Amino acid sequence: APAAWPALNVWRDGDEIFIEAEIPGFRLEDIEIMASGDSLTLRGRRESAAPEGATPLRVERSITRFERTVQLPVEIDPDAVEARLTDGVLRVTLPLAESARPKRVQIQSVGTGSRKVLSGGDKK
Repeated sequence: APAAWPALNVWRDGDEIFIEAEIPGFRLEDIEIMASGDSLTLRGRRESAAPEGATPLRVERSITRFERTVQLPVEIDPDAVEARLTDGVLRVTLPLAESARPKRVQIQSVGTGSRKVLSGGDKK
């Protein structure tokens, strides 16, 4: 099967997921990004560079439209997603949703007849 285009790199670092895609020849106005709870969709459309009515002699840049959806392993905050296009590389930063971030859990120790407090000695 042919590889999906554009090729993507996806990784997680702390409370963020990053996606990079190489999309040379596409401008900002050619690209649409849709983010939802656990997925991100990239769409792009590039118009032909040849003037209307011109006769093509060689056409090697055949990718004029793409759509890729990435299923994410955790929920993201779609309102906080940021994207940058630099030198033909699209980089999308997806912060995790608050519900997907690890939470510290307080531990209480309760024994028979005594109660231990984490900050110091025993209470009876």
